[in-house]
Amino acid sequence: NKNYILNKKYLEKYKKKLYKKVKTKINKHHL
Repeated sequence: NKNYILNKKYLEKYKKKLYKKVKTKINKHHL
């Protein structure tokens, strides 16, 4: 179970990173 929580935390971090990347990509496109 501890592993699962760790994975969840990691996933959240990863999602945020990915989201940031996608956002910058979109912003660059609009510029």
